[in-house]
Amino acid sequence: MMIDSKTQIENGLKCGICRNQIGINVRIYQEGLNFGVVCPTCHENNSKEDIELMANMFLAFGGYFGILKKKRLSLVKTLETLINEVPIDNEFPTVGDINVKLLHRVFLHGIIPQQYIAGLEELLET
Repeated sequence: MMIDSKTQIENGLKCGICRNQIGINVRIYQEGLNFGVVCPTCHENNSKEDIELMANMFLAFGGYFGILKKKRLSLVKTLETLINEVPIDNEFPTVGDINVKLLHRVFLHGIIPQQYIAGLEELLET
């Protein structure tokens, strides 16, 4: 079914990133063969690549952008927690595994990729 972006969606369509209700001005993104809908705010505040990255993260790990917005996030404490997790099958997580998990947690706290990168750069400078 094709939906015009100016059509009011009666059944409660939600943004694929932040889960806010979308009534009008639906933005559609395509990732491979999959289509998703994004609210105007997420569309304006994020690049196409960032939207695809967030959509994949939430599909793989659950949650949505900003679900933990009211809780304070410390990159250092979160890194320590991820590094000290009990290894699975006696294999410690790789740097890539830790980065993916940290990025997912950052999204859950409502932090966009540019803010995350700036926070990491600031952390490295101290």
